[in-house]
Amino acid sequence: MIYLATRNNAAQVGEQSAARMRQAQLGHSVRALEQQSTPARTVRRIIGATPELVADLGQVDSGDPVTVIEFTRWTAETAPAERYMLVMMADQCAWRSHAIR
Repeated sequence: MIYLATRNNAAQVGEQSAARMRQAQLGHSVRALEQQSTPARTVRRIIGATPELVADLGQVDSGDPVTVIEFTRWTAETAPAERYMLVMMADQCAWRSHAIR
């Protein structure tokens, strides 16, 4: 599960990351499902599938926790698995040392 909340100037970086994922050699037991929000729209993709773009959601609030939950539910329904990994990328997304105590 790859969640790219790139609704600003980070959208290009998100697109580049998605392009790199397409080049990865995924084994038959690995599937990469992605949701990317850009200033123009939010899309869902199954990386490497044909067709790859499976949904255009239009404008979505990628900062809303409900949006993340809906994405993880869609992923579990679309690609049932024993294990999942969620990768989240966003602008202004970083740990602050003073926040960890």
